[in-house]
Amino acid sequence: MLRITQRLMQVLGLKSLVRPKKYRSYRGSIDANVPNVLQRQFHAHKPNQKWVTDVIESNVHGNKLYL
Repeated sequence: MLRITQRLMQVLGLKSLVRPKKYRSYRGSIDANVPNVLQRQFHAHKPNQKWVTDVIESNVHGNKLYL
């Protein structure tokens, strides 16, 4: 997988830049009353009962992209 990614980045002319992140405070609304539905019980008895995700922020050509 890593070699495919490296090859695609070379073909597209993309380079990885590692820079320290600057502090940016969150300016959206914060809802402190979000219930913890899973309660760290990640086991499911059948498929598609529990879905979780993570968000990755990337900066490409000066634009923020979220994956």
